[in-house]
Amino acid sequence: MADKESNAGFKTRRTHGTNDVAEKILLNRNEVFADVVNGCLFDGRQAIKADGCLDLVL
Repeated sequence: MADKESNAGFKTRRTHGTNDVAEKILLNRNEVFADVVNGCLFDGRQAIKADGCLDLVL
């Protein structure tokens, strides 16, 4: 009920799915992909290099 009161008077836009598109565009860049994977899986250590990434077409 508190959520309804805090949004009173404001129009809300539905943006479902737009974040996924932006994420896919960014992760399609090898530098960004390598940074995200290294940060999440390897505590920031450079285990994956951007120049070693290959694009896969499914």
